[in-house]
Amino acid sequence: MPDQPSTPATDAVQALSNFLSEPASATPTREEIQAELRKASVNVPRLKRRIENLVAKAKGQHRLESARSKRMDMLARLKKLVPLQPINQTKEQLHQFLQEAFGNDPQMAVLFRKFEDSSEADLNSLIEDIALLDDTDDGLPEQ
Repeated sequence: MPDQPSTPATDAVQALSNFLSEPASATPTREEIQAELRKASVNVPRLKRRIENLVAKAKGQHRLESARSKRMDMLARLKKLVPLQPINQTKEQLHQFLQEAFGNDPQMAVLFRKFEDSSEADLNSLIEDIALLDDTDDGLPEQ
């Protein structure tokens, strides 16, 4: 094979080949390796920082993709929520939910009075929140 021009990449491959083909007794010392790296103008601290930055960037991209995936799942859940309904149906749904959740607790009368004064948008928002909590495993945001 004809000699190719020397480049840092070909030099590195050649050095790796030499290293792997040499017997174990010919393993260079740490000082020899450092001298070879200096001779080849390799800035080890800079190279180390670059590798650390690349690893950090890859981890960040992974976290971002994971967050995007969770966001898309949550958006899909939100689209399945109950569409806006007439206020009478909304109040009936809330009444049914509260009866199932709290039974005949005397404090329920206070809650029902507050619902009478609530707007349709507020009640629909409350139903959506309850449906979303029901849709999650434990009702708490993931940590």
